[in-house]
Amino acid sequence: MFSATNKFELTPDIRAVLAPYIGKFGSFGESDISYNVFVFHYTYPGVEGMDYTELWMEIIKDFGPVKLKFELTPTLNDWFGVEGWTGINYAVHPSKTFANGITVLGSIGYQELSGEGAEGWAHWNLGVNKDFYGLHIVLRYHDSDVDSSHKVYGSEQGRQIFDERFVFSVSKSF
Repeated sequence: MFSATNKFELTPDIRAVLAPYIGKFGSFGESDISYNVFVFHYTYPGVEGMDYTELWMEIIKDFGPVKLKFELTPTLNDWFGVEGWTGINYAVHPSKTFANGITVLGSIGYQELSGEGAEGWAHWNLGVNKDFYGLHIVLRYHDSDVDSSHKVYGSEQGRQIFDERFVFSVSKSF
């Protein structure tokens, strides 16, 4: 189960997301190519008609010192509940871990969005992470090509979701 709290001015009724998921990970035979496949169902408690489901697929391969993860994530029904909208996210996530345990990682991708009035967008990020005393610490810079001319998120409130920003996070697994 994935869950998070959030609040966007564009959709003020959304205060949280709950996303039960089921999946499988493994390797292709004896190869050094691995995969992750998950089905996520995003639910927004208290908000009607925005739930949707997506299939998250990743292929991971080491190319010498660099690990590459290739992602393909299509929606399986109406994207955010918008009738007739479908989406597919394509992304490549390179990373390199150094001897001191610091990992430099990034992502570049495109969220394709289809349907009447829909428009996709490119997105990217670059960052570093390190584990300290059981805590996973990450600092990343995120940006996209969403601007005021974007059909879906071109409003000032919409652009706040996609504005360039640094994100610092600390997590702990139990």
